[in-house]
Amino acid sequence: MMNLNRKRRQSCLIILATVFGSAVVAATPKANLDSAKQIFLTVADVAMCMVIWDIYFEESLYQKNIISILLELFFVIILSAVTAYIASKGITVLGDRLIPWLGAMGWWIVGAIASVAACFIGVAWTFYCDDLYRS
Repeated sequence: MMNLNRKRRQSCLIILATVFGSAVVAATPKANLDSAKQIFLTVADVAMCMVIWDIYFEESLYQKNIISILLELFFVIILSAVTAYIASKGITVLGDRLIPWLGAMGWWIVGAIASVAACFIGVAWTFYCDDLYRS
């Protein structure tokens, strides 16, 4: 149980770092950087999911054959990339709608939405990894 609590704490720190980075990047008031922001948010969320997966399953990788390791890695990358891309695209579209109405305050709201989306993805992925690890 102590090992599981350590894994949960490490996952929480990774999620907090990603949430902070996503909020800062999304709240940057430059409208012509939407593609760069979207790429950053997607890569940050994918990296967060991969690090959380590594936190939970790093020691078990040595006991598996290379094919199962590659299949699991492919699954993690595809699932997290699709989820992160949808979230970042939604944040970008929402930002395009909010900024003209709210002005500078819209950037703060977009940053908050990006951080909540990163947090949701991270917590959901941690619950998934935690459940797999316990079973």
